[in-house]
Amino acid sequence: ERAEKFHRRKGVSSVHLDHAIRRERKVQLVQQIRHVFLAETKVPVQDRYPTLNDRFWPIGGNSDLKPEYSWSGDFKFRIKTAEKLVKIKVDLGGYTNYVKNWIQWTATNFGYWEPENLSRVLGFGPEIVAEIEYNYKMQHFALRSNYQLNSARRILEMDPMLENRQLIYTPEHCLNVGFDWSFLEKISFIYRHNFYSRRYLDNGNQNWLPSSHTAYTRLDWNFKILQLNLSLSGIS
Repeated sequence: ERAEKFHRRKGVSSVHLDHAIRRERKVQLVQQIRHVFLAETKVPVQDRYPTLNDRFWPIGGNSDLKPEYSWSGDFKFRIKTAEKLVKIKVDLGGYTNYVKNWIQWTATNFGYWEPENLSRVLGFGPEIVAEIEYNYKMQHFALRSNYQLNSARRILEMDPMLENRQLIYTPEHCLNVGFDWSFLEKISFIYRHNFYSRRYLDNGNQNWLPSSHTAYTRLDWNFKILQLNLSLSGIS
């Protein structure tokens, strides 16, 4: 589980009312040494055309929108142990995105939302993922965590009040921690806790929603009756 980057990365092969048409060119390099050390680099270049909703929504659509053009870079270093009893995995990485004509829906003074092109958006930040797994007799324990700095700034703006402002609704700090436990693959329990920093509501970053926490727990019990595999789950 991972905090989502501010830029849209996945392409689509079909066109729907609420999907964009994309073209993507990508260079990827991967180097692995004895299943212990991994280095990975990605450099995709992508075009994203406005959706039909962006252009023709009955109230607020903007037929003058320009396509987005983006360049992004990703790198990751992974170190993990090869022990059977205790397994440790650490990913250290980072990313950068440069987007021209970023499409963003914003509230107008007339009570509806309208998409517009932002001149340039620059995103960057480090990512850290750590996992520890431990097997004790018939039980399995795991601790997981990840952190991402999600800086997404407007640049090259004509209005100095908008220069270097964080994109609206995009938290700058995202943190996730979790705990897993299972017994004989019959009973399992998971817990996830997420933290998101403040989200700005306006382009000038003068109003915002406060930071927030969310939590998720789940308990599963799998059992067999008359050759039938049944599962009971509880979520809170």
